[in-house]
Amino acid sequence: MNKNELTTKASYQVTEILAQKMKPFSDAEIVKECVVTVCKTLFSHLPNSKQILDEVSKLQLSDSTCMRRSQDLAANIALNITDEL
Repeated sequence: MNKNELTTKASYQVTEILAQKMKPFSDAEIVKECVVTVCKTLFSHLPNSKQILDEVSKLQLSDSTCMRRSQDLAANIALNITDEL
């Protein structure tokens, strides 16, 4: 997977967790802020810390993006169920 695909995958994973916990998708922006803060603290001593922060900052976690991701996940689940019948 390339970097963009990994970033998209991470966005889907956050969306899935929020949906499972029945949390508003607007919380994803708080999640992103927390992840950035944690990465700054944990990885500041590494030579590639700027690269890590740049990648984390690319996470697309707006509430509208999470809504679309959730709809994609639901459509995929429905398709899988239909295929199994």
